[in-house]
Amino acid sequence: MGLNCHYMTKPKPHRKRLEMEILLDDIHQLEKNGKITTSTALQPTLLAEAAKTRGVYHSKLLSKNHFLASKQLRENPDIIIRRADKASSLVVHGREEYLQKVDNILSDTSKFKRITRMSDVDIPETPMLPLLSSLSLT
Repeated sequence: MGLNCHYMTKPKPHRKRLEMEILLDDIHQLEKNGKITTSTALQPTLLAEAAKTRGVYHSKLLSKNHFLASKQLRENPDIIIRRADKASSLVVHGREEYLQKVDNILSDTSKFKRITRMSDVDIPETPMLPLLSSLSLT
């Protein structure tokens, strides 16, 4: 379950791709017979479309109440919801507890070094550099 309460079940494996490949075969056959002409971008476009999930798929496991509950949790300012580090589940933390854990992790000088100015750090030119430079470091 995502944090934004959108939910979809996976379509049957390879079904959509198989349907697109059958469609491509039919199109190539029509093109071979001279009935139609196609662009060279047709095949990659159709195969890319086959990889996308569209439409609304309703979960058989989660009810509307589950989604209402997750929405209430997400809107609660006293908690933070994060993805678990090594699993596809979610973890609900109290805001103070979470901020304290983050502070403890960042305070570990064996892993992190406090910098006072951006000039103390050699950062390669990236799109993030202007954003990092604009931040106020304390």
